[in-house]
Amino acid sequence: MPRNISRETSRTKNTAGAPSPETPVLRPRGVRRRRLMLDTALRLFREKGMDGVTLAEVVRLSGGSLASAYKFFGSKEGLFLAVFERTIADVARRCAKIEVRGADFGQRLGSFVRAILEMKVERSARLFLSEGIKIELFRNRVLPTFEKSVLPIFTSKLEEIAAASSVRFRFPAADVALVLIRLLRGTIVEAVCDPDFYVNCPDRDTLLTVTAISSFLEPIPSVGRRTSSVPHGGMK
Repeated sequence: MPRNISRETSRTKNTAGAPSPETPVLRPRGVRRRRLMLDTALRLFREKGMDGVTLAEVVRLSGGSLASAYKFFGSKEGLFLAVFERTIADVARRCAKIEVRGADFGQRLGSFVRAILEMKVERSARLFLSEGIKIELFRNRVLPTFEKSVLPIFTSKLEEIAAASSVRFRFPAADVALVLIRLLRGTIVEAVCDPDFYVNCPDRDTLLTVTAISSFLEPIPSVGRRTSSVPHGGMK
C-alpha cells in the first residue's frame, strides 16, 4: 500500500488508514526530492492522464530513483493521492489568506466566496475528477480529505464575518461552514463539466451562495444598533 512520508513524524499511516512500519524523518534533500517528484507528476498527469504516466517516467524527469519513489509513495496510485493531498493543502492555505471586505454580512461573505471561485482551480479539479475516479481508494478519500482540510478555515472565516456584521448563526458555525463548502464544491464541479459555466455567471453564483448561507442567520439584539441587511450586499 502507498505511504505518505512526513517531515514532522517518524510514524505515519498508509492510504488505507492502517499503521505503517516506522520510517525515518526525511532529510532536507529527501524533502526536496519528494517535492520535485510531486511537481513533475502533477504536470505529467495533467498532460497524459494517469494511464499515460509511469513512475519510471516521473523519476527520469525529476531525478532520484525508483526506490525513492516507492519509498515516498508506494505506487503510482499513491503518487496520485499525494499530488491530490498537496493540491488541497495549497487550496486551504490560499483560502486562509483571503481578506474579507465589505460593509455588511452579504458583502463580506460575497467577497470570500468570489475570491474562492476566482482561484481558477478548475484545471486541477478536472484532473482529480476524471482520473481519480479510476482509483477506489481515491474515491473513498477525496471528499473527506477536502472537507477536513478546509473546514476549520471556513468555520473561522464565517465566525469572523458574522461577528463583524453583528449577526449570529442559528446552528454551529462548523455546520454552516460545511454547507458552504458543499455549495462551492458543487459550483466548481459544474464549472469543470462546462468551462463556460462560471465565466458567464459569476455574480449569480456568488449571490445564490450568499443567499443560501444567509438563511442560517439571526440578528444579535442590541438597543440602538442597526443590524446589517443580508444578503443583498454580496454583489458590488
